[in-house]
Order: sequence, then C-alpha cells, then structure tokens
Amino acid sequence: MTRLLKAVLISFTLTWSFASIAAPPIWDADFGPDTGLQNDDSDIDVTLGFMFPFDGGMYDTVAIGTNGGVTLGVGGVFAGDQYIDYDIYDISYFESDFTDLGNPAILPFSTDLDNGDGPVGTIHFKTDATAAVITWNGVATNQNDNVAFITFQLTLASDGTITFGYDGITGDLILDLDEGIVVGVSNGMGDAVPVSSDLSAPVNADVAAKSTYEIWCYDEDMVVAGNCYAQDGSRPDNSAFDLDQTNVVFTPNATGGFDISSVATPPAPPPGPVAGEVLGNYGGCTVGVSDGRFDPTLPLLILLSIVGLLTRRKF
Repeated sequence: MTRLLKAVLISFTLTWSFASIAAPPIWDADFGPDTGLQNDDSDIDVTLGFMFPFDGGMYDTVAIGTNGGVTLGVGGVFAGDQYIDYDIYDISYFESDFTDLGNPAILPFSTDLDNGDGPVGTIHFKTDATAAVITWNGVATNQNDNVAFITFQLTLASDGTITFGYDGITGDLILDLDEGIVVGVSNGMGDAVPVSSDLSAPVNADVAAKSTYEIWCYDEDMVVAGNCYAQDGSRPDNSAFDLDQTNVVFTPNATGGFDISSVATPPAPPPGPVAGEVLGNYGGCTVGVSDGRFDPTLPLLILLSIVGLLTRRKF
C-alpha cells in the first residue's frame, strides 16, 4: 500500500470516528463541581435551587448515591442510608428499597458501582433555578473497581420532567458487572404495582403508574428462580442493555404518571444557510453552516494537502 493511500485511509477513518461518536441528544457537557463522593456504597445530600414536584410532593433536597441513583427528600425509612441497595434487581431488595423505600427513588443506572477503591471516576452536581444536573462520570464497578465503566447523567427540571442520558459504556456489561441493572422511577410508597416499561421504545405514552422501571439481569441470575424479580427468569441479561448513547425522558402527565420517550437518534439537523449567505471566505473557498452530518470537506482538504506535499517533494 502506498504512503498516499495509507494517509487517505487514516484521514477518513479519524474523521468518521469523531463524527460517529457523540453524546446523546440531551446532554450537558458542563458537569459542574465534583461532589467529592468517593466511598463505596455511599451517598451525599445536596440542595436543589428550586422545588422539584413528584407525585404530589415538593422536594428541595436530593440524596445522590454512588450506586447510580438518587432519593428525594430526607426522613424516609432509610434517611441515613439513601444510596439505594446495589442488589435492587433482586426481588426482595426491589420491593424494600425501590417500591417501598419511604422516599421517591430515581434511578438512571442502579447497580453495584464502586467509586471509592481507585478512586476511579467522579460524581458531579450543579443546579440553578430551573434544573439540576447530576453526572456519574467514568465511574467503575465493584467487580472491576480500577477501570472506568460508564458515564451517565440525570437532569431534574423544575416542571417535574426527569431526563436520563448515557454517554458511553466503556466496560463489559457481563465481565465487569456482577449485578443486575435497574432503570426507572418510584414514589417509594408501595401503594401501586410498578409497571415494567420498555424504556428504549420511542414512546410509552400515558404510563399511569407512579412507579415504572426496566430491569436487566446479570447472566448467572437468569437461571436462579425469582432472583431477578421475574419469577420465570424471562428478564434479559446485562448484555442486552440498550440505552447507551440515548436519553429517556419522563414527562409528568394528567394521570399522575408519566409519558416516557426514548431519544434514540439526534434531532433533525437545522435548515441550511440562506441561499447566497456567506459565513466565511478562506483562501477563495466559501464556507457555510455545518448541520452536524458527516462532511467530506476535512478529509478532502487533508488529501489535497498530502498530494501537494508529495508533488513538491517529487519536483
């Protein structure tokens, strides 16, 4: 293979890689301050910059847990232990620590994460008068606590909207994670049977239940009767987790539940520049607005530069 062809292939590969890897459509890249939360199976109370409405209550305090979830308010059954049990995918812990916790629980990625032994990863919190953002950034697991495993984010809006975002699973969902995964919300009062939803579906409209969730089981739990909340062992295992690089949005509805939507692809690109509009002129080349799609301009310029260099060396 000639040096020219190698250079062309490398330039296209790099450009395509950077164009293909992207955060989910709803994602705040400014994580805000590090909470300093590093101990395994731990939590920290933070104060929101607004009152967050949930199931008829108003909350200005959130307990952030290292295991990938939060509880609202203080003074519940586990007021001093609000990190959410890492065994929550198991039927006994699911009932006591999710559906009947005493406090509402919001779980973007609840499992046995470990942010303390490395320490690996950071947990961030920022808030203003309209929204609070919590980010678990490159946190590890208890099974493999020295390697970053996942980055995900929770946004609580002042109108009650809850948004989960997932920006990269860099570990192995089976080899690096020996517990199941629970994603969902619960009012924590045990007053209604929670509804299992396919959170990767484009729309789950009018989910009346105040507690709704999806569970993935660690592979060994598939054959243990009742261990992963489904008595028949029908839950998918962790390797089927399908929310990475997407969002899940819980919008409160009139029934007291939620309309749930999963944003699996970025929104439609914005309209192009107005005909004749010139945004810049560089070396005689008119440059317009990028719509975020793959653009061959950069690799073409690289190719032309390489050809120019080779031509100069030859002559």
